[in-house]
Amino acid sequence: MISEIGEDDKKFLMKVAKDTLISKFLNEDLPSFYRFKKFYQEKFPIFIKLKINDNVRGYIGILEPKKDLIETIQDLVIKTAFDDLRFEPLKKEEFENLKIEIFIIKNISPLKNIEDFKIETNGLFIKSENATSIFFPGDLGTFDLNKSEYIKFALLKSGIPENSKNIEYYIVEFIKIE
Repeated sequence: MISEIGEDDKKFLMKVAKDTLISKFLNEDLPSFYRFKKFYQEKFPIFIKLKINDNVRGYIGILEPKKDLIETIQDLVIKTAFDDLRFEPLKKEEFENLKIEIFIIKNISPLKNIEDFKIETNGLFIKSENATSIFFPGDLGTFDLNKSEYIKFALLKSGIPENSKNIEYYIVEFIKIE
């Protein structure tokens, strides 16, 4: 498990994401990066969001990575930019206006008491028989909702009926890199 990472590590991981996209636009091999810190070699659940002018252009993640942190970021940034079917693939000329957000998940734990959930700092993972969804702060807009309303809105956005059986809620702790 990872607790926090420094600003230099955040800059390095953002460089990994950006250099990977640049290599794809230039039809070059993916850049290779030396894993000079032990946690770069570890596996972490990660989500990547791409935005242009505050409009989401891709949002993909993985909860059970099979590769190390560097390779997972590289794989996900490519999938998010070009393979998220909800959005048009990223174009080379859009790169300079691109904002990349990387969410490295530190911990996912059952939400036992709604008072333990902090809308501004926690993610929310919802799991039902038919769907799973994860939301990070800001994903549901800047609505002024209380915690119960926030969870109901998350269910609605997930397409999970509020009266579904066996809905499980989890608090997501994460490190955000932008």
